[in-house]
Amino acid sequence: MNSVLFFLDLRIKRLSTVMWLAAVIALVLMYVALYPSIKSTPGVDEFIQNLPEAL
Repeated sequence: MNSVLFFLDLRIKRLSTVMWLAAVIALVLMYVALYPSIKSTPGVDEFIQNLPEAL
């Protein structure tokens, strides 16, 4: 791929790229914030052990 076209495409799609990045960061922060409360919930280990082998 031509590098000029690649960087032109990135410049054109800058806003959507920034919005996707912000959404992914927000999702990761939400998971990090909620993990301690989920980890200490009784029954989570049992639920995970009851999942099918394929998972």
